[in-house]
Amino acid sequence: PANGIEHYVQEHPQEEVTLEGVLLKEREIRGTSLRLFLGVHRLTDAQGKTFSLSGRAVVYVSQRDDAEEAALIAGQWVSLSGTLRLPRHSKFPDEFSSLLYWRSRGYGAVLSVKTLAQIQLLPKKEQSVESYLSRFRLRVETCLKKGPHLGAPIAPWHRKEPWDRAKALALALATGERTYLSLEQEQDFRLSGLFHILPID
Repeated sequence: PANGIEHYVQEHPQEEVTLEGVLLKEREIRGTSLRLFLGVHRLTDAQGKTFSLSGRAVVYVSQRDDAEEAALIAGQWVSLSGTLRLPRHSKFPDEFSSLLYWRSRGYGAVLSVKTLAQIQLLPKKEQSVESYLSRFRLRVETCLKKGPHLGAPIAPWHRKEPWDRAKALALALATGERTYLSLEQEQDFRLSGLFHILPID
């Protein structure tokens, strides 16, 4: 479909699919589960029909395994099977919306995967622009969060020191990662009319 993964999942919610693509960021460990970030290149539906598809999906893996997941690094091509859906939207105006949160970061769908057995590593393909950008983004994030000349890792937005605010701003401008911006910083960008430059990652 021309409009990508978000358009597809809007028309086919809760469908069992297989996605093929490249991991854009390092994996995130969340207790007993795992979160991956996929640049989608191809989708195979429940009937076995395959589409070339663009876009990004957040992948949640229910069961972790330290040994098996070690190979899931940024730039690795993978095939993942699971249930595709939209991020959940809030029912009330003041409630947190996963849909708006992930959409603002360029992710249009969520894939729920039960075990790592549903993930296959694929041979390295010709490097895409996104995979180059993913490696650049990772280097910048590592430098800003843990660099020896930049102090401690960036603090959560609600307890930032001035230097944390500067690092958060540099990270947002360089990679589009807005997680560490304070609410005041985001509001300043919105009021200035420059907020549109931040999602470009």
